Amino acid sequence: MGTIDKTAIKESIYENILKGNLHQADVLTKDNSIVTLEVIKIAEKAFKELMKKNQFTLAISISEHYNLPAERKIEAVNTQFRLFNRNGEYEKSINWGRKYNLPENEIITVAVKAFNEALNTGNVEKALKYKNDYRIPYNLIAHTARQGFNIFFEQQKNLYAFLLGQEFNISRKRMLTAGVRAYQQILSDGDVARFIELETKFIILSDREIGQINESDMKYFIKIFNEVVVRGLLNKGKAGQLAQIVDSLKFVDNRGNNPLLGTMVKQIAEEVSYSHNQIMEAGNYPEAFKLVESFRLLSTDISTEAKVKIIETAEKAHHKLIGENNLRGAKVIKDNYDLFGKNIIAKSLETVSRISAEYLQKALNGGDVENAKLAIKEYTIPKDNVNEIAHEAIVKFLRSQKNIEAFEIVRELKIEVNDQLIQSEAMTSFEESYGNGQIELATNLAFYFKIKDKRAVQAAFILWQKNIEAGKYQQALDLKKRHKIPRKMTEPVVSKIYNMLIANKKTEQAIALRHEYQLKLSIWQWLVEFFQKLFKK
Repeated sequence: MGTIDKTAIKESIYENILKGNLHQADVLTKDNSIVTLEVIKIAEKAFKELMKKNQFTLAISISEHYNLPAERKIEAVNTQFRLFNRNGEYEKSINWGRKYNLPENEIITVAVKAFNEALNTGNVEKALKYKNDYRIPYNLIAHTARQGFNIFFEQQKNLYAFLLGQEFNISRKRMLTAGVRAYQQILSDGDVARFIELETKFIILSDREIGQINESDMKYFIKIFNEVVVRGLLNKGKAGQLAQIVDSLKFVDNRGNNPLLGTMVKQIAEEVSYSHNQIMEAGNYPEAFKLVESFRLLSTDISTEAKVKIIETAEKAHHKLIGENNLRGAKVIKDNYDLFGKNIIAKSLETVSRISAEYLQKALNGGDVENAKLAIKEYTIPKDNVNEIAHEAIVKFLRSQKNIEAFEIVRELKIEVNDQLIQSEAMTSFEESYGNGQIELATNLAFYFKIKDKRAVQAAFILWQKNIEAGKYQQALDLKKRHKIPRKMTEPVVSKIYNMLIANKKTEQAIALRHEYQLKLSIWQWLVEFFQKLFKK
């Protein structure tokens, strides 16, 4: 009975090993005291069975787990490696060989087969991936690659030829020719994204040797590019996307190596100029200017007619914004397009002179002095024009008793106020304000409009006195200097306040007041001030 049980146990161990349940097999071995020699025999038997079933990974695990002879693992590794190879599963074969540290020459041999097969099936990108991923030595595949290039080139499989040409030492002229022809085919199929991907990576259109290819190939590419990309996007209203493409491919910057690329850029610019004008007229100014920057529309050698039309359209937008009182928006267009400066066309100055004067008039009449100053600076409005427009606005504000607005124009624009009409209106306002007891207003009117009247000085003095008696010494001092109030008017008041400050022991304020107004003191006052100052320390 014991012998039968041992046999059943060994069979169970064998079945568990075949299924990969090595832990369970170990438990049975230990619990039933199966000797090591017996277990190894069982493992050997299981290994052979697994090899027959091509279960090489498990076979390797068993050989390692049960410390079978080293040749068992080697046998399993090599058999699986050869089987993958025989079945054309080259990637699996290579990865398997690397995992188990097979000789590098054997792995490279398989990698070469993988490269050749991918090339023969026209999967060039996969072949090149094998070359780079598996570090296949150049000399082992160069001949095959050149043969493949020649075949693809003759069969007009230009993309395949081009990709091979980039990796191997193949005629530069033929490789660039294949590349340009590949671009033609790709764009004809409408695959703009693929074209951009390739040109971004390889940059062949501005290659130093691109001039070696037949001119007809480059011209045909330009024709396809214009039809598919340029007109295709412009017709869909996607001028901004076209600008992004041209920017990303650096056509404008790199055209020096390829005269025909320069021709293409000019043709594109010509096409884009019409879209620019439409976008500008629609009020999408940032996108319009993006086209100017991307295609150098104002510096590219496009037709004079097209360039003039761009400037006219920009001027029209500029004038429209001015008319809408959007001076800052107009300034952006003026600066971006260098209007009325570098880019000037017939009657531009005459028109902008009239429009800027109209704007200035509206700005001043609306009390917008800040933008009025900006307009004067930006458009160099002549001083005579500024004075004339400002005079009208000042008179208007004085008549409507908007005195603060009138003051701001005089102060900020430094307007001469000796105009007879201004003087008449200012005097009328002064007399009314003075008569109504509006002393501060009367004082400001007298100051800004240079009114020569004794009452002006008296008004300034009254305002000054209110401030100094209220302890607003700095404001009072500013008024005195500004309105040139005579010393004979201020001295009695200052003397009185000085004495009050001394009496209240506010010595520092009293001294400051004495200095500011150059107050003359008696001997007694000097002594009092001196001792207050001395004992305060």
